[in-house]
Amino acid sequence: AYFLLEEGATPWAIDRVLVEFGFPMGPFALGDLAGIDVQRAARAARADKLTERERRADFVDQLFAAGRLGRRSKAGWYAYGEDGKPAPDPAIEALIAAHAERHGLTLRAIDDNEIRERLLYAMVNEGARLIDEGIVARPHEIDIAMVHGIGFPSYLGGPLWWADTTGLAKVGDAVARFQDKYGSAYWPLSPRLTG
Repeated sequence: AYFLLEEGATPWAIDRVLVEFGFPMGPFALGDLAGIDVQRAARAARADKLTERERRADFVDQLFAAGRLGRRSKAGWYAYGEDGKPAPDPAIEALIAAHAERHGLTLRAIDDNEIRERLLYAMVNEGARLIDEGIVARPHEIDIAMVHGIGFPSYLGGPLWWADTTGLAKVGDAVARFQDKYGSAYWPLSPRLTG
């Protein structure tokens, strides 16, 4: 999701796409609910494992430095009025634009389909890789964890069940496209999606 921000998507567009898909909330609304300081601590805990691109996508650090801690400070990814409801914040659009300029990135329009595919197919591919590597024995274990852990829509059965019903070849083709465009460091295609 942070890479999508670096390319031109907004947090509210990403959240909307996932909510329309069936998630209870998107990653940025969830980040504000949990607290930007919590996200920053999690990022700091894995700082030595971050790739160069992940280090560059330091939005959480920027929000923390600006005192935007999420719902409790009435500003995070969203602005929160007296009613407590989130609203898109032009300050975040400015932060994303300044980040892009600082790093020589070109922002572009990103449609809902690309947002959906990149986020959901990444989940599917990573789940398949967990099985490939013997970390998880069966697909339904991943599905159960994702339904109960992050709110993947239960009526879709979990990401691996959903991918199976969507068509593994379709998912695999999209992951291969993303691998060609963004590199295998971020899109290491699972062999399970190529058959």
